[in-house]
Amino acid sequence: MSVGGALVAVSVWLNKLYDRLKGDEDLPQLASVVVLRGEMEKSTITRGLPIAKVVYSFLNDTLSASFHYPKWNKGRIICLKSQLKKLQSAIDSSNGSAIAGFVPMTNSQLPSPSSKIYTREPHADNGTGHLPDEPLVEEKESELLAL
Repeated sequence: MSVGGALVAVSVWLNKLYDRLKGDEDLPQLASVVVLRGEMEKSTITRGLPIAKVVYSFLNDTLSASFHYPKWNKGRIICLKSQLKKLQSAIDSSNGSAIAGFVPMTNSQLPSPSSKIYTREPHADNGTGHLPDEPLVEEKESELLAL
């Protein structure tokens, strides 16, 4: 998938989540975006791949800095229900006013390769990029499957 396609897919997903919340549906227990599948999801090196890096930055910049890579699957970016309060707050503060969507869908230009969304490192505010009780495992590029 291209970077643009990934950003559109995540934007549509966030807007559908927003619509569910406007309809008084409850938040999911775990919000999860799969950015890699197969053997590559076991390696921390995958965090630096373009799609994973862009989606991670987009989620944290748009919604919540609580999105992180879980210990059990490096190909997913997750956020727990208890941490998805920013989106719920946006719904509550709108007081029923018409909002087209949480993430505006326009024909605007994609970010350039030197912009913040492409260069941000996948680390949370605590500088780890994972939950505090999860150890960060260093892995080498040779552990990735040859493409």
